[in-house]
Amino acid sequence: MSKEVRVGIIGSGGIARVHASAYSKIGFVKIVAVSDIVRERAESLARGFNAKAYGSYEAMLRENDLDLISVCTPPFTHRDIVMDVFKSNVNVFCEKPLALNSREAKEMVDEARKRGLYFGVDFQNRFLPQHVKAKELLNEGAIGRLIQARFRVGYDILEAVPPSAPMREWLFNREKSGGGVLMDIGSHWIDLSRMFVGSEARSVSAEISSNIEGIGVEDNAMVLILFENSVHALVDVSWTQQNEQWPVELYGDQGTVLCNLGENKIVLYTRNRRYSEDGRVRMITPPLPEIGEPHEYLIRMFVNSIVAGGKPPVSGYDGYRAQEVIDAAYRSANEKMKVML
Repeated sequence: MSKEVRVGIIGSGGIARVHASAYSKIGFVKIVAVSDIVRERAESLARGFNAKAYGSYEAMLRENDLDLISVCTPPFTHRDIVMDVFKSNVNVFCEKPLALNSREAKEMVDEARKRGLYFGVDFQNRFLPQHVKAKELLNEGAIGRLIQARFRVGYDILEAVPPSAPMREWLFNREKSGGGVLMDIGSHWIDLSRMFVGSEARSVSAEISSNIEGIGVEDNAMVLILFENSVHALVDVSWTQQNEQWPVELYGDQGTVLCNLGENKIVLYTRNRRYSEDGRVRMITPPLPEIGEPHEYLIRMFVNSIVAGGKPPVSGYDGYRAQEVIDAAYRSANEKMKVML
């Protein structure tokens, strides 16, 4: 690969602008082209980054020599687009959830592996400063052996996504989104559970419900995951909660770590003698790392992994394993049973 990384973006909505902004801050990256089925959207995004606009990604692929493409389209399009990009031997950074189901996700992962291409997924919440510090403390043994973890997201989806938002064209359509809150934001928090626990799911039990009239997908879900290392994790996601919260709670045999997306701090309760000389539970608020905007951090690391030939920070395989848990959660809720993986 040349020193300049040539990037294309498929889809030109709000998240595409986040990707474009992140790429534009990497000195050796050039945004060459963007596409969208609504050409005016592509033209609007392209103007801001001196790129060429296309009404189809196929034309963009044919006419440009690209090193990397960001896929910023709705979930039902991911599989076909990503497979087409791979067939052009171009690396991919894809929005979440990776696909409509784990079968599609595995096809994408297998194709990337077969062709020796880099495949990343935008699970940027791994790189919130609170989460990075919490993982660091966990790895240091600050709370001893992890026993249980809880991951919660709660907010009002109708307030967050107003009727004028382009996402409304697909977000509440199961055939296009794959599901509701469990697919949309649950995919992030299921990925976080896997990252923090450091293991793969052994079994999944879930309950889902639909409370908002007329949206046609689940708006609340609770997923209990037993991991292979015997840690239990509860992933609890809601589109109906009126007081927005995004807490992560880690419970070990020597302490607890608590953090929340809305708070610029982390709290550690520990009896570990590295932090508490007398072995009694002590509360600490350690300083957070200066990471910056998490999308920018993740995208920069992904680009650097391609250039240096290193391991991507979050891979398509990570997206596949998250999707596997989501599939199991839907099956568990619908069939009223524990699902073994």
